[in-house]
Amino acid sequence: MSERAVSRILCLAMAAPPLTWFAYEQGMGAMQRVACDRGGGWTGVACGVLAAALCIAAALCARLGPTPDAAQPRRETVRLLRILTVSSALLFGLAIVYQTAATVIIPPCIR
Repeated sequence: MSERAVSRILCLAMAAPPLTWFAYEQGMGAMQRVACDRGGGWTGVACGVLAAALCIAAALCARLGPTPDAAQPRRETVRLLRILTVSSALLFGLAIVYQTAATVIIPPCIR
């Protein structure tokens, strides 16, 4: 596979976890304003599990995805981008897991 195609896949995988985390934050915040009793229940847990699964999918896409040909001059750059993508996906996934656990431990309706 060409280096450009691999770089595009990795850039999409790198952008997915922060956007997933942001969407999770905005969704939980909106849910708590509308119906705070649903945010701490199974709906909040399901949203957190889905968001964490998307981060894991991005990490797997970066780790197990296509590699550039051996003759490509920037193979090390793609390798570094792959490491950064997996690290970012795991970091944002961990943040989502902690926030989901906090939502379960401390109900959002407590003000």
